[in-house]
Amino acid sequence: MRLPETGRRGKLHFTSVYVTIPLGGGIGLASICDIAVAASDCRFGFTEIRLGIIPAKISPYVVARMGEGMVRRVFMSARIFSADEAVTLNIIAKSVDARRARRRDRGGSFPLSFAAAGRSRPSQTSCSVARPPINDKVINDTIRQLADTWEAEEASEEIAAFLEKRKPRWVS
Repeated sequence: MRLPETGRRGKLHFTSVYVTIPLGGGIGLASICDIAVAASDCRFGFTEIRLGIIPAKISPYVVARMGEGMVRRVFMSARIFSADEAVTLNIIAKSVDARRARRRDRGGSFPLSFAAAGRSRPSQTSCSVARPPINDKVINDTIRQLADTWEAEEASEEIAAFLEKRKPRWVS
């Protein structure tokens, strides 16, 4: 899966507003956005990790957005976290009142229409200079890692435990 890399093409701005519970792939989509905001009552999480599945397809984009240290905080715990923490983790730019987030105008959150697309291109490019490219090698490596985790005994047990509504055998 290859997601668009913002700042590389300079033609589109990607924005998103979250009003429910973005999990896994939803956070991956926020990671490719130039600007993402969320309702203050949103909860975020990489819950696939609870099933022994790594967020492989989205991880290059999430790491590029959040940084490796921040990613470790949430990948290793698989916990649900608040919109305020999502701001701290750099997943979203800000958390807004839930009623405001659900309105069509989003309360004027981070307007992007002040500069012509051609004028914003240099600033987008300068933002991506230090970021390593997400290329075919990175995508293929994450696919291989996902396949490896699917084949692991732990993933089978965690998925079975989830489906059977019980704890995995190593959790007392």
